[in-house]
Amino acid sequence: SPRRSTYPKRLDPLARLPHRTVLGLLARRGVMLRFAWLLAGASAVTQTFYVCNDAGDLDFRGSYDLDEDTHANKPTWTNAQGKTIFAHGPFWYIGDLSPHPVETGYRGVVDCPRNADEPGTDCVYTASKHGREPVPVLSTAPCGGGAGEL
Repeated sequence: SPRRSTYPKRLDPLARLPHRTVLGLLARRGVMLRFAWLLAGASAVTQTFYVCNDAGDLDFRGSYDLDEDTHANKPTWTNAQGKTIFAHGPFWYIGDLSPHPVETGYRGVVDCPRNADEPGTDCVYTASKHGREPVPVLSTAPCGGGAGEL
């Protein structure tokens, strides 16, 4: 005859809930938190950069607005003259993306964030093949309209 235990049966508090409910709830919460984090990161991208100084090529002056398109999986910003701030590899450039090959006017060389989602305003550019001195200076503040500014 089978032996009966004299101890009361232990109840597992999760035994009554289907495991998929608890795990599913945690998984959905994790997905939603990651999605919210991605949305917060996407909205943090700078919408407009400005070049207000007397750059060597006047086509590089003005406001650069965030594009819908990307280049090398990074955001780009383009001004009214068709000049674009873009990344290639770990570096940031200002140039013209329309011809092939791309024409770079300026390359970020000093104090530039490498592999970042956008260029830093402390980034110092040097003139490339299609750029002339003085180099553009990026800013997130609109141009003030004073001498030498738009």
